[in-house]
Amino acid sequence: MRWCRRMSQRPAADYGDYAIGTSAPYTVTVNPTAAGLLAPGYLKIGGVQYVGALFSDWQTFVAPPGAISGYASRRARPGDVIVIYGIGFGR
Repeated sequence: MRWCRRMSQRPAADYGDYAIGTSAPYTVTVNPTAAGLLAPGYLKIGGVQYVGALFSDWQTFVAPPGAISGYASRRARPGDVIVIYGIGFGR
């Protein structure tokens, strides 16, 4: 199945495009902006979702040590400076 959105329509019209045909359009409310913290799937560790955060060295993730394969990580301690990434804050 391929999911499609016709953004030229307001509200946006979504529909499913299947091998056997196309579904009837259905309405989905789309907020122009919705801020949030960056939390990609690869930062879901042991069933806990972590936000995208780095220490001030810009190389070490704020996460349990060894939790992200191929990347350095450690837990934050009092006094550490960390950068937390967000998305959707507007222009």
